[in-house]
Amino acid sequence: PVSQMMVQDLVKLCDKCGMLCIAEGVETKPQAEALLRAGCRYAQGFYYGRPMPVEEFEQKYFQN
Repeated sequence: PVSQMMVQDLVKLCDKCGMLCIAEGVETKPQAEALLRAGCRYAQGFYYGRPMPVEEFEQKYFQN
């Protein structure tokens, strides 16, 4: 509960200041869902994908 409240407060603070809130280190679906419930729409971490070389990233996401 304390962590959830902190995330909600950080998201609100970023919003008030006109900043994007980007969560880092998201590793599980429950974490991603909790962030969405708190209003955090941007995140990165192993849940979304492992680090990869630039060439592999470009091939995977920028194919024509």
